[in-house]
Amino acid sequence: MRKIIIIVLMILITGCGTKKMICELNVDNNNQNYKLIGKYEIRYQNNLVKNVSTTETYISDNSQVIEYFDKYLTKTYKDFNKNYGNISYHKINKQNQISYKVVIDYSKIDSKKLVKNGVIDKSNIRNKNITISGLVDMYEAKGAKCN
Repeated sequence: MRKIIIIVLMILITGCGTKKMICELNVDNNNQNYKLIGKYEIRYQNNLVKNVSTTETYISDNSQVIEYFDKYLTKTYKDFNKNYGNISYHKINKQNQISYKVVIDYSKIDSKKLVKNGVIDKSNIRNKNITISGLVDMYEAKGAKCN
């Protein structure tokens, strides 16, 4: 009996039924002299998003472009965290590029606020959580490819 309880607890702790989807975004913006490489790992269960781990790398030989993205993204993530919470991020500076690694725990974010502020459409919320199809639609609308 004790072995069964331990096995059940292990399954619950390791996220039984959690699935992962990868979305990737590649943008070459020659007019503004930058390239963006984005990878978004979406973890979801029962078609509801649990969290997203993101890596976005901006590459440019123009230091002003890199500085712009650094300031813009730092402000964006700070504001998101202030408004919704449950986000962690850090940046990595290298020559001619800046990368942000971000984790958003959507299972703990107030979805009503996201809808109210126009971040996501109400039709993409179920049981106070964002649906996987809603988040994928959002990424694909920005040009990402998801599988």
